[in-house]
This record gives sequence, structure tokens and C-alpha cells, in this order.
Amino acid sequence: MQIINLKQFKKYGENMRKFLLICIVCLSGLFILGRPHVYAQEKTSFYIGASLSNTWSQLDEAHTNQYFYNNVGVEFDDSIGFKLRGGLILNEYFSAEGIFEYVAPFESDISGTRGDYKTKVDVLTVGANAKCTLPAKEYFVPYVLFGMGLFNSYEKISGLKYYKKTDWGIGSRIAVGTDIIYQHHYSMGVELEHVIGFGNVDHIEYTNISIGAAYRF
Repeated sequence: MQIINLKQFKKYGENMRKFLLICIVCLSGLFILGRPHVYAQEKTSFYIGASLSNTWSQLDEAHTNQYFYNNVGVEFDDSIGFKLRGGLILNEYFSAEGIFEYVAPFESDISGTRGDYKTKVDVLTVGANAKCTLPAKEYFVPYVLFGMGLFNSYEKISGLKYYKKTDWGIGSRIAVGTDIIYQHHYSMGVELEHVIGFGNVDHIEYTNISIGAAYRF
């Protein structure tokens, strides 16, 4: 079991405060953008979109410690990512979508007894999501999302010695968000998501907030 020390707890608290501020700003902005464009919605069946994410690391540091004789101080920085998605709108309450996500390397400087090292871990995911929507207004559509996918984790440790390892496995994600629809076919959205890996990628865990846009047709 991973124990969160005081420094990590404070960092998590700071990130949560930043997240709440970002959420308030984004939701307010999206609501203002969406409200003037209220139209009777045309029927759409598909959508494609892209988003950028701020990603907070919750990686299992023990996965990196295994490469050293003694425990070393591993504390991964946060990162950024991007996501491509495409979906089938089955009805106003349910959509099925596929995603491709890449998270740029989480990095940590390591001071070992035999020298200094740097480690980088990036994550690539291809998966499928079930998206349940509950339209509050024609232009304001909150949703919850659950997905599973194939995860690839690549870790590179550089220093006096060089290590690299690629792991494949299955992971899941759960998210809440909202879409702001305007001019029938365009939408913007904000999403809070938690991602966790299993098996060979059980060291992968992160939370992100993403802002994106999509085209509905």
C-alpha cells in the first residue's frame, strides 16, 4: 500500500484548489458561450473531437524503486496530455465512443547512493467509453462516462546506468463533465477524469481535467 506523506498531501490539496478554480472559470465561460445560441436541436448521429488535459500524477513510486538497491526519493511532477475521440450518438441519453489518449512524460529527479538519475513515464491509451448524458437544457448537457482500454506505459531512467521498460495492460477511466452545444453541430466541454491501470500497468494512476471541442454530424 502506498503511503501519502505530508508533502504529497499538501501538493494534492493545492492541485484540488487549482482544479476547483479552473472548473468554476471553465463552466462559467462555457455557459456564457452556449446560452446565446439556443436552437431547436437537429438530429445528429456522430461526433469527433479533441481536448487538452492538465494531468495530476498518482503513479506508484514503488514501480520505479524496484530498479534501485535502496528506496530512493521518487516524486513525479504533473504533466499534460491530449485526447482524440469519436462517438456514436444512440439517443439523447446514451453515446458510445472510442478514444486515443497520450499523456506526456511524468518526470522525477532521483538522488541515489550511487549517483543522480532522472526518470520519465509516459502513457498511451486506446479504449472505448460508455457515455450517459442527462440534458439539462438543449445547449447544456452534463454526463458521466465509464471506459476500458489498452494501456501502454514506457519508463526511461537515465543516469550512471540506463534503464527502460515498456508495459502493456488493461485500464479503466471514470469521468464527469458537461458539453455546451451551439449552432447545432458544434460543442465545447470540460471533463474531470480519473484513470487507473491493472495488471502490468497497475502503477499507472492519474487524474486530469480537460477542455475540448467537438463537431457533431
